[in-house]
Amino acid sequence: MLTPREAEAVVDERIEHVGLGALPRVGVTGLADGMWTVRRDHLERTVAPMAQTAWHAWLRKNAGSLDAGDLETTES
Repeated sequence: MLTPREAEAVVDERIEHVGLGALPRVGVTGLADGMWTVRRDHLERTVAPMAQTAWHAWLRKNAGSLDAGDLETTES
């Protein structure tokens, strides 16, 4: 299982790689009961902790693709 910080790092690394605006910033906070609060834009959801593969799938469905070929870079 990823930690909340590791989950955020997945998105941060993708943003650094392809440029700001490719994905929304995602905040992940661990809750006392072990669940995560995931925030992006103005949305907030409580989800179960995930392993990296499940987290990638969740992000693709809810925030956008993590695949470089599917994203436009901010460089011209």
